[in-house]
Amino acid sequence: MLKNALATCMFAAAFTLGGCATIFDGSNQDIMVSTLNDSSPESTQCQIRNEEGEWRVVANTTSVIHKDGNQLEVECENASQKGVGSASPSFQAQWLLLDLVWDACILTASCIIDGATNAFYKYPSTVVVNMADKEGVE
Repeated sequence: MLKNALATCMFAAAFTLGGCATIFDGSNQDIMVSTLNDSSPESTQCQIRNEEGEWRVVANTTSVIHKDGNQLEVECENASQKGVGSASPSFQAQWLLLDLVWDACILTASCIIDGATNAFYKYPSTVVVNMADKEGVE
């Protein structure tokens, strides 16, 4: 697997001058916001936020966001409840290793490209938000 990925990465990088992570894993990621104790899941709206942008989504659906090396914040709300959640990204070292093996991060600037697109990072695929009743709402 690693041998095939390395060979493919070398071929692709030679023609696109991109980083391995950017080419094969991309700078975007699917995220599912899952709510717990949600009295009205069909009307719960969530806002996902990191330093790369903000996205409004319906709870319990999958959305595409831009990866970032910083905390992902999620706020969900419906008429009677609200909740917050977060997720930390993990650094995907295998992509850095491929960049180093391919060109020592020099010839195609693969490390710079993957760093600039945040392709080295990945969030958990699901962020869980525990919903609680709003104060004063019955």
